[in-house]
Amino acid sequence: MQYFTKELWQSGQEPGKLNEYNFNWQTAYEKYLQQLTRLRDRLSVEAYMFFAEADLHDGAFVKLELEGGAAQNYSYPVRAKLTATDASHNFLWRMAYGALRRVAIDYPSGSPLFYSPGEGFGDWGYHERTDAGDGFLRHEILFATGSEMLFEFKEFSCEKEPGKILRQVLEGGPDEYLFTRFHSLDRDGTLDNLILVFEPGGLATLKSFPQGTDYGPICRR
Repeated sequence: MQYFTKELWQSGQEPGKLNEYNFNWQTAYEKYLQQLTRLRDRLSVEAYMFFAEADLHDGAFVKLELEGGAAQNYSYPVRAKLTATDASHNFLWRMAYGALRRVAIDYPSGSPLFYSPGEGFGDWGYHERTDAGDGFLRHEILFATGSEMLFEFKEFSCEKEPGKILRQVLEGGPDEYLFTRFHSLDRDGTLDNLILVFEPGGLATLKSFPQGTDYGPICRR
């Protein structure tokens, strides 16, 4: 991880240094977006928006599938499929990697964050896409335990589908408000939160709120 490092995340737990952490995190996020923009033409619009805006923080890694390509007669036959859910279980994200030259999993990590022996990967923390050189891209994922995943690839696609809780709402389930959050850079450079609010009966409304908004009055969970 080049931007959302373990050291950055750990610094947010230090008493009395929250303002410093927020400043450092925002700086890292802006630098990440700058380099991501330079790589924009190497992914589809949907894939680019996933790496730029998908909010998987505090979500969960669900499943990883690998295809070895033993019967294939060409370079980089290995493929992978990764499934994850957002923190509210509103959506399932399905990521597919092709032409893989490297897959690395560090579990459990030798340099843990918030880890207890016997624990799984923990919450999805941060992820970033960077240039891996020689025409490959790199996707790295840092989990709350300090565990990490890394994929270096030439092909990538992703799709989003309703998760379990959201399906209940869309099918007339629990009468409650659910939401998912996106980050959006306005034309003036202001970072806002876009909240997709699911109201009783499944009605969805996209609303914009400034950073620091108290979401309590907006939704019940």
